[in-house]
Amino acid sequence: ERNDANYSSFKLELLALKWAVTEKFKDYLTGATFSVYTDNNLVAHRQTARLGATEQRWVAQLASFNYSIKYRPGKSNTNADALSRFPVPTSDDEPSDAEAAFSAAVELAPDGGREDWADGEWELAQANDPDIWVVKEYVDRQTRPSRAQRQAMSRTAQRLLQQQKRLVNKGNLLCRRVIEPRTNEEHYQIVCPSSRHREVWMRIHEAAAHAGVDRTLARVRQKFYWPDQEGEVRRYHQGCVACSLQREKVELRAPLNPVVVSYPLEVIGLDFLSLGRPTDVFQNILLATDLFTRFAWAIPTRDQTAQTTVRALWTHVIQPFGCPARFHSDQGPNFESALMKQLCDTYGVTKSRTTPYHPAGNGGTEWFNQTLLGMLRSLETAKQNRWLEYISELVHAYNNTTHSSTGYAPSFLMFGRHLRLPVDLELGVGPQEVRHELSGWVNEHQRRLSTAYNIAGQKMSEAASQSKQHYDKKAKAMPLLPGERVWVRERNRQGRGKLCTWWGNDPFVILDKVGETGVVYRVQPEKGGRQQTVHRNALKPCTAPPVDILPPVAEPEAGRQRLLETLKWPEPLFYGFFPLAPPGAPQDGPQEAVRRSARLNFGKPPDRYGD
Repeated sequence: ERNDANYSSFKLELLALKWAVTEKFKDYLTGATFSVYTDNNLVAHRQTARLGATEQRWVAQLASFNYSIKYRPGKSNTNADALSRFPVPTSDDEPSDAEAAFSAAVELAPDGGREDWADGEWELAQANDPDIWVVKEYVDRQTRPSRAQRQAMSRTAQRLLQQQKRLVNKGNLLCRRVIEPRTNEEHYQIVCPSSRHREVWMRIHEAAAHAGVDRTLARVRQKFYWPDQEGEVRRYHQGCVACSLQREKVELRAPLNPVVVSYPLEVIGLDFLSLGRPTDVFQNILLATDLFTRFAWAIPTRDQTAQTTVRALWTHVIQPFGCPARFHSDQGPNFESALMKQLCDTYGVTKSRTTPYHPAGNGGTEWFNQTLLGMLRSLETAKQNRWLEYISELVHAYNNTTHSSTGYAPSFLMFGRHLRLPVDLELGVGPQEVRHELSGWVNEHQRRLSTAYNIAGQKMSEAASQSKQHYDKKAKAMPLLPGERVWVRERNRQGRGKLCTWWGNDPFVILDKVGETGVVYRVQPEKGGRQQTVHRNALKPCTAPPVDILPPVAEPEAGRQRLLETLKWPEPLFYGFFPLAPPGAPQDGPQEAVRRSARLNFGKPPDRYGD
């Protein structure tokens, strides 16, 4: 990076090490043996880390010194942390610590720290509350109401009278006396009128930087009391927009809907796997999995372009095995390209896609991703650098071992026989196939495959049922209705980093359901815009108040003129400048006609295959 502000933590630590050793303490460390302690684990393992050109130059400058780097956790590296947090002496003009704390408290207050809740106003608020006024009369007279009088009271007044032994009139203000169990100290809670319940919660909640329910409730109980206090605070907390957007990372998930398949090559799942090794010539692996037989293909590629994807599928899948009924993938541009559409149209293959950011929609291929990564990790270090030579053997071994969901090896379900493996020859195991004539072999092959397909189908149904039962134990998301307002999970974090909320600020409206699963919805921004197809797990019911959107004017030009005449303004203000002349004023020189866009799909999404 040209700007050092963009350096990673590893690069900053390595730069600090280089500066301290080769510049700051060079005269003391030359010829000496010393140790360096750091809480950055990557610096401690710099010899095996992936270094850029800049980092390699720094390491080369450090090579002339005799030193060792040892990792120390941050909690144990407090001496270095203390130096980085050394207090800077403040001048007389700067505020003291107490003044700074007071200023921060004022800034956290909703109304800038305005003290408008004086005792006099609390007395007036309690006097205007009929329930508190009735209870206060009995507290002042130190009497209890009769049974008939109690039944005539409201539910709130009855619950307040249950606390009559603790209620006191303190300075003409009804309060509740409580004893703190941890400190055994006595303090008083103001009985809050019902008209100010939400206001009290909102101010304390915002002053506490949108703390959780328990912390906010504890702060409220320190000064205030009202019946059903915990229930109301929890309901208020559920309606807090800021907390809903940033606090709840995981929303209730929808039920699982397994992909149903009944014969080989009915559905082939596609996905790309990147190993993250910049020194390799082949950076990516195109993975394809037959969801019925679990037969897999792993095709190394140099890139993920549409041309490379189509050529690999035609060469390794379509040409040797025939045309599948459907390709299923995510919404990557290579899978959604026009070239991929042309391939599917040519060979009569349908194309389906998962919803955005929902890899569970292609779970069979994602599981094979993890399996293949585990097999590649099991190779020795020397062989890992030449993984391209061994990936075919690993996939061959995977296709010839029994799969847990079917009970058969994928190759057996695909070809109808067990393939001879090199390990069989090494162990001296010969072929075990029974010799048949051609017609006899066809009949035996047909019988064997029919039996295997029936058993595999039952095993897959049982496995899918068990997976759904286990997954649905935590699937408590309710279905959404058309017209319901929701938030969509925020995926664009560019420029916002870790301060980005988990959910988008702009509400969306449910238009309808997509497909037969009942967990995919078509949504549109409440303010208008492009429609999106989203999974239920990426949606959350919106608790923000609705925003009134003005309907479009039928006659835009006439409505604009009426608006200008009403405002008595010659022209509306533009962004950063005023119009040069009011409408109707003479202008010098010929006037060019206003250029209008000739696009026919303006404001609409691009045409995509299958929409």
